[in-house]
Amino acid sequence: MLIEHKSYRDKYTPLQIGSYLYSGYLQQVKQGSKQLSPIIPVLFYHGKQKWEYHTSAELFGDLQKELLPYIPDFQYIYHNLPELPDKDLRGLENRFLAASLLILKYSFDKDWLQGNFTAVLSIGLAEGSHDLKQALLLYFLGRMELPEEQVKQVIQELPSSIQEDVMSTYELILEKGRMEERARLERLLQEERARAEAELARAVEAEKQAEKLKSAKRMLQSNFNVQIVADILEIPVEQVEKLK
Repeated sequence: MLIEHKSYRDKYTPLQIGSYLYSGYLQQVKQGSKQLSPIIPVLFYHGKQKWEYHTSAELFGDLQKELLPYIPDFQYIYHNLPELPDKDLRGLENRFLAASLLILKYSFDKDWLQGNFTAVLSIGLAEGSHDLKQALLLYFLGRMELPEEQVKQVIQELPSSIQEDVMSTYELILEKGRMEERARLERLLQEERARAEAELARAVEAEKQAEKLKSAKRMLQSNFNVQIVADILEIPVEQVEKLK
């Protein structure tokens, strides 16, 4: 199965899915498959705008019947999550999948996410690996966009059976954020330090050049040859000529 997920309407998605399909079949050939295995494409959409199902053939407009056999076209399974009833999603046997689809369905509704935080996590964290649970929580909290103190308050309302896991995961997320922020600040400091050092080097070089030009002017006043002045002070002859 090939699963594609979209949070916004894109009429060229069938072409994107088609490129994935052909890449998948070519990969089977490279792996030495004597007979290709069919790939079933599935599209999950949870955007705000209405999106009607269409295939790649519709992108070509009205074509003559003689041209239709040459147009690449295929069907795909299409799920518009906002149109699926919550009870159908909650009724899925895979509890982690049920919670994930509910979060995707309401990913643009922060009030719903906050109001159903406890219920959805109670469903989603009941099974699945630690990494999957962490990913689910990370996405959920990212969509809610709540301040740290408010998140901790919401976590306190969770059942005790999952509260500890959620809090420890959230602490890891916070620590990761702090580490990334520290790394970002360190990069900024290094960039600022490098910029200051470069400016200082330019200032020192400019001062050296100014001193050389002063010396060159004094030597010319003492009737030194232009070429000799340039060679001694290691400056271009053209600069010395301008001082005459």
